Parts: sequence; structure tokens; C-alpha cells
Amino acid sequence: MANHETSKRFAPLPSQSGWTSWGLAALHFVFAGLIVVSTRYHELPWFAWLGVLGGMAFHLSAVWTLRTIRMLPEVGKGVQLITSGPYRIVRHPMYAGLLFATAFLLLAPLTTSRFLIWLALFLDLILKLHREEALMRSSFPHYDERMNNRARLIPGIY
Repeated sequence: MANHETSKRFAPLPSQSGWTSWGLAALHFVFAGLIVVSTRYHELPWFAWLGVLGGMAFHLSAVWTLRTIRMLPEVGKGVQLITSGPYRIVRHPMYAGLLFATAFLLLAPLTTSRFLIWLALFLDLILKLHREEALMRSSFPHYDERMNNRARLIPGIY
């Protein structure tokens, strides 16, 4: 049975629907897309395929757990804080899975420009997760406790 905390907040924060949120979301797709389309898949070593598939599986398990996917974070009427599935491990499993999978895609070919694109994706997702956490903290009274008990992206590290 899923562990959920019911929200008492019924409208999204105005700051979450502005141009900054849309811009960060768009950049996330652009940077990830650039890595995906520039990969030479026939050159990926076998272990990289395992990393890509593992990252994608983790990402998709988060989507499955949420039962929805949104471009922007929103906390509307009846929305619950999900703490089951991959959310038991990290607070942002979709981002963790995406970063893990795309990091392995960098191996074919490994170039400075592709690494800089991945770094830009990483920084974009860090900015997005900080905005999302501000929304979560204002929407769920016990989110600060969750922040102290779960890593953002990498258990035991960050």
C-alpha cells in the first residue's frame, strides 16, 4: 500500500507557473534531446546499455508511481505527497534516472561538448528541483522532515 500524505493546499503557487518554470522545463528537454540524438548507439559498450536501461527503468518507475507526468510542478486539490516506490529512495527519482541514463549515453562519443551539454542538463535539473522543493515545503507540512531523511538524487551523497 502506498504511503501518502494528504495536501491541505488547493492551488499552485503563482511563482511555479511563470516563465522561469517553463524555461527550465524546456531546457531540460532540449539538453536531454541533444544528448539522445547525438549518441552513436552502435558504439555504446554493453555496460553502458545496462546503465541507460537502468536509468530509464528508474525514471519510468517514478512515472508509474505518480500515475501522471507534468511539465510544471503543481499542488492542486486532492494532490498527495508520494513516498512509495522510487520515492522511498530519493526525492527526485525522475531526474535521477534521466541523469543516470544520459550519463551513460555520453560514452558514445565522449566529447567535451557533449559533456558540457550533460552538465547544463544537470544544472537545469538542480534549479528545477530547488523550485519544486520550495513548492513542496509550502504545500506539505512535514516535507522538511522528508528532506532530512531522503537524498535528492543520489542516496548518501546528494
